[in-house]
Amino acid sequence: HRKLAWEMLHNAVVGPIDVENAYFTAFIKGFLLPCSTGVDLVDIVRSFFGGAEEFVRTAEISTIRGFDSLNIRIVVSIGNQSLDELADAFSNAGPNFAGRIFQDIVKDFLIGIGAPCPELFAGIVDRLSPEVKASLTGLQSPTFRMRLMCWAATGATRVLRDSNPMQIILVEDDDSLYLPEDLNSPGLREAYLSSGSYTYDPNTEVKDAQIAIHHWLFMQMLDSIGTYNML
Repeated sequence: HRKLAWEMLHNAVVGPIDVENAYFTAFIKGFLLPCSTGVDLVDIVRSFFGGAEEFVRTAEISTIRGFDSLNIRIVVSIGNQSLDELADAFSNAGPNFAGRIFQDIVKDFLIGIGAPCPELFAGIVDRLSPEVKASLTGLQSPTFRMRLMCWAATGATRVLRDSNPMQIILVEDDDSLYLPEDLNSPGLREAYLSSGSYTYDPNTEVKDAQIAIHHWLFMQMLDSIGTYNML
């Protein structure tokens, strides 16, 4: 209950969502209802472990203001041959990937703004949960994708400083933690691992590999969000 109260209070007082957001408005109205004991919002802030000063400090350091705010580790755990193949793939994927490394690809997505493919996104937005739909009012925020990742990975739209960093690990195609356990057939395994090639049409919304990757990551994160109600 204490953790839930802290989470609710944090989102209500310093949350990054717009004050006109329906969840924010409803939460504030409910939170300001009179208590039988006379306790009000100020009393709750003062009751935070460490007092009001610690409450403000914790809220300050957990708010996402940019990529450097994230508590994240991006790890490449593949062999030299795979590293060479990855470098070749980047070289052949167009100017957006030239001279880049895996960490750059992740960062480029997170600092991006809006939906990578607005038209494709508009066609599938109805499948999202009501909580996620409500959060889309902040879609054009510079930190939306960062908060989206935190929400999908940790259940909170803020940085959890008191826990281990989020980890994004690039592994080999046959890593035991990556492949589904039921892929026992060699033929099925080969089909699953086949990379193939794809030619992008610059006249379409998915005009290059970067946008295709960003759209995939965007939808994966949206679909991974649980029932938390604020972004």
